Amino acid sequence: MREVKPRLLEGGNHNTPREPEDSEVIYDDVPGEEPLSPDEEEEDDAGYLDVAVSEVKHPPPELSPMPEGLTSHQVVRRHILGSIIQSEQSYLESLRRILQEYQRPLMEAEPRILSSRKIRPIFYRMREITQCHSMFQIALASRVAEWDASEKIGDLFVASFSKSMVLDVYSEYVNNFTNAMALIKKACMSKPAFLEFLKIKA
Repeated sequence: MREVKPRLLEGGNHNTPREPEDSEVIYDDVPGEEPLSPDEEEEDDAGYLDVAVSEVKHPPPELSPMPEGLTSHQVVRRHILGSIIQSEQSYLESLRRILQEYQRPLMEAEPRILSSRKIRPIFYRMREITQCHSMFQIALASRVAEWDASEKIGDLFVASFSKSMVLDVYSEYVNNFTNAMALIKKACMSKPAFLEFLKIKA
């Protein structure tokens, strides 16, 4: 049987492998995994529908003016609800901006700034997280509209974010975060076009 020798990087001593330089770093889609084929990527995203949410049909939640005669406790609860609405809207806008102004241009750029195999792990699970919060915002708007009658919101968080699918997506995002940041740092050092892209977007 023919002995299979490990592939050596070009240059240096051909008898021993040398350490790759920054520009030669191989980027994995996900730590410890091989790059996914298109069919595998489609299966990997199974369970989430990439549905565009129209703000005309589903406007963001908006708290009505404070009615008179509320107790101090009710006033505090309304202020807390207002903070939730604001922070959720800000978070969702940030997620959408990352996908629309960073991921999409990188995927569509010609000539390529980064290969899709390098882009995918940088934005790993962000599309699913955005979809999750888009759906939550619709439910939140409905609950906010009837706030003065029910003053109930805790069950909405439980229903939206305790599902195993959502927990799995967030866990995978968090576990990949360090890897994603390392990929960005290395790409900035080895790909001048990518660094320039980030400067323009900043």
